[in-house]
Amino acid sequence: MYNIQPNYKQIYEEIMNTWKNVVINDGITLILDPNEFYTDMQIERVRAISIIESGILCNPTRASLFEPGIANYFVINDIAQGIVCEKCGSTGAVVLLLDKDYLNNLENKVFVPSYESYYVRGVSPWSLDFKKMFPVPVNPETDYWYCPYCNELHRFSYDEDFGLCYEQKVVKAKIDKERYEKKKKTAMQSSLFINLAKGIIF
Repeated sequence: MYNIQPNYKQIYEEIMNTWKNVVINDGITLILDPNEFYTDMQIERVRAISIIESGILCNPTRASLFEPGIANYFVINDIAQGIVCEKCGSTGAVVLLLDKDYLNNLENKVFVPSYESYYVRGVSPWSLDFKKMFPVPVNPETDYWYCPYCNELHRFSYDEDFGLCYEQKVVKAKIDKERYEKKKKTAMQSSLFINLAKGIIF
């Protein structure tokens, strides 16, 4: 826990700097549209739920097991927000960033999970844990959120009084069968590779 509470301007600057460092150093190299994302989530649902239930506040997704970079979606647990999905009562979601202007206009975006979620967990913006579980900037006009428990895709909105809103109306998305089979095969290969690396399979 940290006892000295810096002012919000310092915190916000650190949040933006942390995000910029992630984009510059790691790079968002896998960019999925809503249908591609929804297709991949049919394979990634269990992993997303596991991350949420582990208490991790934010987790990026690697673009590939064998290549650098991350994908344009992040598993988040916005515990200070309270219930994110009213249908199942989850505080977690998977956020899909479609605004490709990752480094600019950040002052007009909303970072999730909220700083209050980190404060509740005692995670300082200057800590290593914060660097690992960094918040991501949402553009309510372009970005989506997905509930892995309900397997449903949604949009965001913004209210001047309440701030960022997780809209509950379901957005229809199509599953690309060819991509699904390819993703499933890749997931199996990745699992085999990880097990080999761990020495489970000889």
